[in-house]
Amino acid sequence: MVFWVFTMYVGFAQTIYNKDSLTILADSLHIEGDYKDALLIRRKALEKKENYSSDYTAYLQSKYYHTLSCDYEFYSYNYYNSKQSISKEIREKYLDSALTASHKAREIYRKVEKPDKYYLSYLQNRIYHQTAYRGNWKNALKEAKLGLSILEDTLTKQNKKYVDLIYDIGYIQSKLGDYSSAVEHFQTSLDLYQEIIGKDNNDVAQTYTDIAVEYRKLGLRKKELKSILEATKIWEGLNTDGLNNRFLYRCYRDLFNWYSYYGDFTTAKEYMDKILMFREKESKQQESFLRNSVEIYEDKLKEWHDFMIFYIRKKDTLKANAYKNYIVNSIDLNSELTKFETEIYSQTINNFSDISFDKNPEIALQSISKAIIIQEKHKKKYGSDPTRYKLKKADLLFELKKYDELLKLLNPVEQEIKRLNYSDLFKLLILQAKTYYALNQNGRANEFFTKALNVSLKKELPIEKVKYNDLKPLISFETIDGYISMGGFHFDQYNNKRKKEDLIKAFQCYFLASKLYNQLYLGQRYNDQLYSQYSIINHNLLKCAFESPLDQNMCIKAINEIENNGSKLAWSKFLFNNNKKNVSIPQDILNEEEGLKEQLNFYNKKLFNSNESNPEKEELWKNKISELELTISKISDSIKIHYNNYYQFNIQPFDVKSLQENLHIKSAFLKYVIANDIVYSLLITKDNIQINKFDQTNKFQLILKDFLNKISNRDQDYIKNIDYLKTKLFKNIPLNKLNKITIIPDDKLYYLPFEVLIFTESMPLISYATSLLLLKEQNNAIKNREVSLGVFTSSDAIERNKLQNANSFDLINVHKEVGDILKSFDGEIFPNSSKNTFLNQANKFDILHLAMHSTLNKSNPEFSSLNFYGEKENNQLFISDLYTMGLNADLVVLSSCNTGSGILEKGEGIISLSRAFTFAGIPSSVISLWKVPDKETSIIMKYFYQNLKKGESIDNALLQAKQEYLNNTDDILLKHPYFWAGFIVSGDTTAINSPTEYLFWSLIGIVLVLFIGFITKKLL
Repeated sequence: MVFWVFTMYVGFAQTIYNKDSLTILADSLHIEGDYKDALLIRRKALEKKENYSSDYTAYLQSKYYHTLSCDYEFYSYNYYNSKQSISKEIREKYLDSALTASHKAREIYRKVEKPDKYYLSYLQNRIYHQTAYRGNWKNALKEAKLGLSILEDTLTKQNKKYVDLIYDIGYIQSKLGDYSSAVEHFQTSLDLYQEIIGKDNNDVAQTYTDIAVEYRKLGLRKKELKSILEATKIWEGLNTDGLNNRFLYRCYRDLFNWYSYYGDFTTAKEYMDKILMFREKESKQQESFLRNSVEIYEDKLKEWHDFMIFYIRKKDTLKANAYKNYIVNSIDLNSELTKFETEIYSQTINNFSDISFDKNPEIALQSISKAIIIQEKHKKKYGSDPTRYKLKKADLLFELKKYDELLKLLNPVEQEIKRLNYSDLFKLLILQAKTYYALNQNGRANEFFTKALNVSLKKELPIEKVKYNDLKPLISFETIDGYISMGGFHFDQYNNKRKKEDLIKAFQCYFLASKLYNQLYLGQRYNDQLYSQYSIINHNLLKCAFESPLDQNMCIKAINEIENNGSKLAWSKFLFNNNKKNVSIPQDILNEEEGLKEQLNFYNKKLFNSNESNPEKEELWKNKISELELTISKISDSIKIHYNNYYQFNIQPFDVKSLQENLHIKSAFLKYVIANDIVYSLLITKDNIQINKFDQTNKFQLILKDFLNKISNRDQDYIKNIDYLKTKLFKNIPLNKLNKITIIPDDKLYYLPFEVLIFTESMPLISYATSLLLLKEQNNAIKNREVSLGVFTSSDAIERNKLQNANSFDLINVHKEVGDILKSFDGEIFPNSSKNTFLNQANKFDILHLAMHSTLNKSNPEFSSLNFYGEKENNQLFISDLYTMGLNADLVVLSSCNTGSGILEKGEGIISLSRAFTFAGIPSSVISLWKVPDKETSIIMKYFYQNLKKGESIDNALLQAKQEYLNNTDDILLKHPYFWAGFIVSGDTTAINSPTEYLFWSLIGIVLVLFIGFITKKLL
């Protein structure tokens, strides 16, 4: 603060007066912070006032009082000095005296005819700061704006003093609850700071930190995250001292809380570890980044509370309870509580009720009631507000269906409605609406749902006319839940009255909930909370669209929302790696990211392959993994912020019409959505969208599981289930009118080869995709013109040809498979291929064929692997290895077991080797769903490559290969789907080889054969 006063004073040291020598000396002492001696000199200067003009005399008198003001203010800072700490009451007395002196200085100086505006603006600066320090934010804003008007007459917008005042006004507006105006002023100051002093400095970092808080209050959670990440990056790059450490620590806390709220517990835990390491480091230093014992105590309570919330969200009752006990045992309720103790204690017992409610609802209600009592008790002294705690209690009463008691609790709250913030007010109105609806008072329910809608929009609009841009004021998971409840009310009204306008209102509510969800979803892997809301929204959108089959616009909007909110993880990885050569990201950033990921893979493998009995070493590896994951995450977030041309999903929404335009008249997409025990099938053709559904009963689940087991285990009894599954899964699908279907499965349907259900000579072509969004990019990927084939096998598999006791899963036919496929395409074989050979050679080829054993890791799917030649620790190509690669091939054929199988992750599909190759940027994959047999695989692969050479599409080449296998197999046992149905095509199915080129060379060959035959005949 001394340094701040010094710089402010120097900034306004110039003056219109020719100062006397005593005043020059006093100013020098003032600048040094030696206010006592400066006051003595100023008194001596005033003793000669008869020699000065009236204006200069007023100037000297004013300067005396502003030095006195600074002296009082300086002593108030001891409140934050751990060595010379003063009480809060003493601090306030010093500030009152400082403000009185500042006002006196300004009052005196206002009488001069030609005031020095530099000096006057400095006085004004002290007044609004001291007013703010006393908590009088309304007057502080008035004084700050007056100061701005003075500066506008004296300084340009390029002067840092002017920018500082813009920032301060934003800070004051935040304290007054005007968050939108605060954002405007912070953004203005941020732009000007970067323009005049650059980006990497304390002022820019501080502004990013503060603007993040405003975005959180406004519900703009993505912008909040972006701002915190920017601030963190700058603070980490600055010299570490007490002040910088304080703000860096705050950023880590903010990031921890953000990811905890978002449900990304892995990243949140990484920041928790960062916080604890920060604490440990600081504890070993003499000076803490916190300013006094009171602040240290307060911060510790807040940290414990944050950790408790984290473990509540993780449903880890034991650890949540431990942190709750730390807090309640540290706060003595028998003594007079401070303001922060009041708030933290209330919040703790309030939030912990989430865990205790399931086991004992009454205890949970008692805890919240206790929080309400504490808030009421301190309402007059600290301005405590029990409203949010009453809302929480009302939530629990609603769950317990105690509606009368709930309304009795809420009625007084409704009278205080203007005091609530928008978020709490929205919750209150939604809760009242749900309660009246539960009591069958539909009119009152509709009234409160309408009020809630208007609060969320900050204006009055009928639900049918609300647009996407109207939603921005309030974005949170709680708002999404409110819109879903609103939609449920209107849908029930539709079911009761069958009025189309109620259906339209319901759909609009779900549509807006989907738009809000998209504002929160980062495009990363789902967590439980994200997937749950995603699934609920999908079900509700589709149930409305199903009720109105002729409303194609409703169907289109439903599909678009499902795709826009669907997992974008595979999409973004594919897009990035498929276009890596065109990325404008500096190579040093990419190299740094790649190097870190190599280290991460190294430590992951160390841990995975560890036979260590040394827990300390394993703990060291885990800590290193956590540290690397955090660093990689920050680089990835930075890339998204600064090079978001590769993350266009934030700004370019999916539109199913663009896929329909390029769809052949007899082709279709068949997307399955499993939500809320209902299976929806969405048939998308060139001119129409059709939605079908059936109940996902226990019978369906059992039959599907039984069917998959029988196919993969060669059980001949599989046939009896085909008709049942076909009737369900192809309900109302005109198979006889289609010649190509791309299936986008969901949940356990990922494991099913659908063609088994409809396999005939005239069946449509079947291929698969993870999502329509990803498929669109896979179809648009630029293909290579010349086709070269790279074949990689594990040489020990070929060597096992010589063994007489090879078991059924040894790859004894690999050499024949390789020889046959190389007759179709020019290429190169790597029979002794190590993992490094593949990594070094793969990008030379347009088709990659991998024939080797694979390992499916069910406990940790990221460590499923293709097994190359060499020692085990070095020969495994893990899924995680492929995530960071950029492969140039158009097609990968994984002629190995279980390459399309793995662990099913809700919303993400199967975590498999084939998915990893998609991440690496390859648009087409041929993969296996189970342990495919070696001999039959080699036969199918031979036919497959022959068909590819003829210019057939990938899906047709594989279908014909299966049919040729069956036509050339006499043994009825070998016609079981186990032997031929395990391979499927995923992604783009465009022909690899040009059919015109194939026909041209075939024609040339025929002509040559005829010519040679003609010449031979003549010679004979």
